[in-house]
Amino acid sequence: MNLWHLITSEYPPKLGGVSDYSRLLGEALALSGEEVHVWCPPALGEQPSFPGVTIHPTLGRFGPSALWKTGRQLDRFHGPRRLFVQWVPHGYGWRSLNLAFCCWVYCRALRGDQVELMVHEPFLRFTGSIKQYIAAALHRLMTGLLCRSARRIWLSTPAWEPALRPYTPRGVPTQWLPVFSTVSTNSDPTAVSAVRQRYAPEGPLVGRFGKWSPGVNHLLGETVPLFLQRLPAASFLLIGSGSERTRDRILSKNETLRGRVHATGDVPLEEVPNLLTACDVLMQPLPEGLTTRNTSVLAGLANGRPVVSTSSPLTEALWSESRAVVLVRPDPTELADATVQLLGRPGELYRLGQAGKELYANRFDLKHTLKALLPVHIELCHRNDNRGVERAIASHIRLKE
Repeated sequence: MNLWHLITSEYPPKLGGVSDYSRLLGEALALSGEEVHVWCPPALGEQPSFPGVTIHPTLGRFGPSALWKTGRQLDRFHGPRRLFVQWVPHGYGWRSLNLAFCCWVYCRALRGDQVELMVHEPFLRFTGSIKQYIAAALHRLMTGLLCRSARRIWLSTPAWEPALRPYTPRGVPTQWLPVFSTVSTNSDPTAVSAVRQRYAPEGPLVGRFGKWSPGVNHLLGETVPLFLQRLPAASFLLIGSGSERTRDRILSKNETLRGRVHATGDVPLEEVPNLLTACDVLMQPLPEGLTTRNTSVLAGLANGRPVVSTSSPLTEALWSESRAVVLVRPDPTELADATVQLLGRPGELYRLGQAGKELYANRFDLKHTLKALLPVHIELCHRNDNRGVERAIASHIRLKE
């Protein structure tokens, strides 16, 4: 049994992508026979309980006092301690400028702790106001400290590797760690039918699931009216917390679409598969382009939904090579036209749904994350005995089907 110290900026009952990711990863590691300790800030509500996972809500607001207290408790465990740090600059408070947290991790490494860094997002870009330029520079200092603390760096997308290269000491390995969907695939046919009856009883239903950033809201605000004008029988469903504000912005400029643009607002995670499965297509515009860290798109693929998204220089080759999603430029006209054309091709809708599901199973499923993180008998790897490696992993993981 190995002992993991998972350090995260959020954990249930707090809502968030890193929160859901940390919980599912911790529980999967525990199911595989590992012992997991989660170090996180406190949150209102009841914290989840799971055999093999111990939660330590000691990080408070990530200030010096909370960090010192957390360090004292970590010192009670035998070293060297394995610290698996979930890094996204905006997660650790202090208006995303928590240099103290990064110094604390660096000092833990100097004391002998073995730090592994999971980079969900590295730093802001140099763009916008002077304040953002200053924040972007400090983010690079913070990320550099963390990279120099780490014995291994994991990446949510291969696109981060060139960005992190100047800050990573020679000899520290970097590797893509597949980010899995935090949404289950257990949809209920009765509930799916109820969603269709409520939002699109007669025509096609197109959905959008995920976070609602200003860039996404701008793209949707231009694209949704264009799409609905081109396909008068269709309806659009915005899924997730904050979706009501996006709907209201669209309707404030397009009163004629009232009754055709819907929003769920915040919904329990277990209901999301029903909402996704009810949609004929998911339109997932991303101003920065689709990458392997976009869990909202992965949730759609895992549930077998055809996806229309956008590309950029950061978009990995696997998306076009797999032909599992439709990619266009982040342009409202192209997004609307591609979605209309796709809805008119039932055979392509089916093919995309199956291809997306296969891509998710082959590249992103949680088992691939565990294969990368959990030890495998080294002699099997040296022999390149792939079947033997698979048997060793399967024996080690012991996950429920």
